[in-house]
Amino acid sequence: MKKLTTILTATLLFFAASAFAYIPDEVPAKVQNALQKDFANASEVNWEKGENLYFATFSWNTTQVRAVFNVDGELLSTTRKLTLAQVPLKISLAVAKKYKGYAIMGDAVEIIADDQTSYQLSISNGVKTIALTSSANGDLETVEK
Repeated sequence: MKKLTTILTATLLFFAASAFAYIPDEVPAKVQNALQKDFANASEVNWEKGENLYFATFSWNTTQVRAVFNVDGELLSTTRKLTLAQVPLKISLAVAKKYKGYAIMGDAVEIIADDQTSYQLSISNGVKTIALTSSANGDLETVEK
């Protein structure tokens, strides 16, 4: 549960409204170098700065990716949107089994933090919508609002 909390916190930090556009020349070299090392072919890089964190949004292998780095250039988390077809089969099967009559709605978000991968998605039965988080092995939890 602690790792799940860490993952969700990293995601929320990324989307925090306190982040603002940042000029690449003002991003520390070790942070920029870390991005190039981890994502060698990154293009269209846009930076934002939060408190002691740098957020990079970029294209990588035709996918839009967001990465969070600390001031030392350590990669803390990455996120990317997934289409329904890209959601791991194990998760799709878990949703179908646990939530009969529900379907995954729109895009899911893949989050990698603390060497763990999790997914955020919404499901709906046409009347009710439920926000879920899932581990890579299909363990589903509802997201408290």
